[in-house]
Amino acid sequence: MNAELAVFLIVAGALDYLNLYGVKTAINSVLFFFFAFLALLATSVISFINKSKGSRRS
Repeated sequence: MNAELAVFLIVAGALDYLNLYGVKTAINSVLFFFFAFLALLATSVISFINKSKGSRRS
């Protein structure tokens, strides 16, 4: 399982949890896109770090 999918599932689960308590869906969608953006940013940073580690080894 790749990191993007794991983060996506965690965020989706968290939003589902919020929905159980009647939090408005508009807030959920804003949070979802915010966390999706953070996940994308984090994975790109992680892949960049992995690439730089790989270039150091070779």
